[in-house]
Amino acid sequence: YSFSAYVQEGYGVTAVAAGAITVAKLWMRPIGGITAGFLGDRFGKTNVLALLFLGATAFLATLILMPTSVGTVALLAVVLMIGVLTYALRGLYWALDDCDISMEVAGLAIGVISLLAYTPDIFLPQIYGFLSARFEAVTAYQLYFGYIACMGIVGMLASLKLKAITARKEQQLQHQQA
Repeated sequence: YSFSAYVQEGYGVTAVAAGAITVAKLWMRPIGGITAGFLGDRFGKTNVLALLFLGATAFLATLILMPTSVGTVALLAVVLMIGVLTYALRGLYWALDDCDISMEVAGLAIGVISLLAYTPDIFLPQIYGFLSARFEAVTAYQLYFGYIACMGIVGMLASLKLKAITARKEQQLQHQQA
């Protein structure tokens, strides 16, 4: 929801154009979710999660570093890619089958995942409020998006760690069966 104000203040886009960009970003939900599900089934969910985190981080960095003279089409493309990647991440973290979670505790696992995954929705506004009270608007947004990009790196590393843990468990299971 911060994109609309940022593109207005940072890039001089009109309120109508900023609203259109934000609405277009929201329409990336089904595209991101379906695409991530397909890719996760094909290439492994943890692999795709790590790449999605990396991609989202790269596009957030692009948004931060893009010159203010960039055209609306380029700005739209970057924001839409951030939307696709973000919603792909949100769609894929529900896929628990790689983690070998039994049905008896699947509800609890989904609850814990939900708590972790949606917690940023609670505290990100406070982080932006803190930044906006101390910095000019564009700088505050750049720091805010930079913070989110850094968390994307943490997410990518967590995905790679999850991949290593599940691979180790699978190797142990194969050795036990042999």
